[in-house]
Amino acid sequence: MVSVGVTFLMGILGLGVDVGWGYYRKQVAQAAADSAVMAAMAATGTGTIACGVGGVVCRPDGISCSSASGGTNLKTGCQ
Repeated sequence: MVSVGVTFLMGILGLGVDVGWGYYRKQVAQAAADSAVMAAMAATGTGTIACGVGGVVCRPDGISCSSASGGTNLKTGCQ
């Protein structure tokens, strides 16, 4: 009876550690992605991202580059 209880307890403990480790790794990956975006913005020299400047490439989906410059329009115009 004790061995069944210890086995169950170790299983729950292992699950908790695995879920916690996964959450930690997700946060680290998100921080790295955020850092990469900030570095790309700093590399353009202006602090803003515009199509055709600093290696930023626009998608050919009909959105003009003049409307895709800046932070909030970046998702719709440039990648």
